[in-house]
Amino acid sequence: MGADRPRIRPEIARIAALALAAGALAGCGGADPDRAEAEARAALRAGDAAGAEGLLRGALEDHPHHRGLLLLASRLYQSPGPDGEVKARLSLHYALRAGAAGTAPDPEAAGLACRAYALAGRWEEARRACARASREGGGEAAEEAARSVEAGRVPEAGGD
Repeated sequence: MGADRPRIRPEIARIAALALAAGALAGCGGADPDRAEAEARAALRAGDAAGAEGLLRGALEDHPHHRGLLLLASRLYQSPGPDGEVKARLSLHYALRAGAAGTAPDPEAAGLACRAYALAGRWEEARRACARASREGGGEAAEEAARSVEAGRVPEAGGD
């Protein structure tokens, strides 16, 4: 009975198995980062900061250099959590990563870094980050942030 059936050579079977595995892994790159960013923004608008945080963490595991995800994570951690505290160090971490993710100057990332440094009480670094945001084309928002820092105040949060 089995003698009439053609045998598959072991090399071909291995190649077919590898091709199937590669195809399956190709779909494991995580969700579309732009879609994940939009879903996290929607969660934030709905007041679900914990949901947004979960979405961002998952998406950033799959897309650690996605500028939009990094900027949104920085903004998220500049907002007071349920305990009323901001997570300035986490915000700064994501702002600096966003600034490093691109090939061109990023005034938005520099502005978020400026505010995160100020929230952490690191005023000298805040001044430098605000100056960088201004130099990189941050416009009036960067100028206002620089004035706030010079006066010893945390700059207002930039929104979206």
